[in-house]
Amino acid sequence: MKRFGLFITALFFSCSMSCIFIHDDPHSTFTIINDSDYSIYEIYLTPVDTYDWGPNLLGRDILYSGESMTIDLLECDYYNVQIVDEYGLPCELLDDIYLCFDDEFWRITNYTLDACWE
Repeated sequence: MKRFGLFITALFFSCSMSCIFIHDDPHSTFTIINDSDYSIYEIYLTPVDTYDWGPNLLGRDILYSGESMTIDLLECDYYNVQIVDEYGLPCELLDDIYLCFDDEFWRITNYTLDACWE
């Protein structure tokens, strides 16, 4: 009977510990808001330790001035962001953004883009 009691106690303890780490929304989102006067034709988001930008997250869409887009991220990591504007100029705007179980909002302005091309 003593072993059964220890088993129940251990089971209860392991269940209560696992419940601490359960999160209702186990991913991050990254919302990019285009408050610049330029249209954004490409957006890339990649973990910092990756040398390939991967696919254009806009696909065939264009992020016009005043529009926004939200990217769902499934893994906690540090990310880099690169955009390409309507003139085809690439710009790595953010560096080492840590996203993990939260929602991040980022606003692109004319000042942000001007600083990239100086």
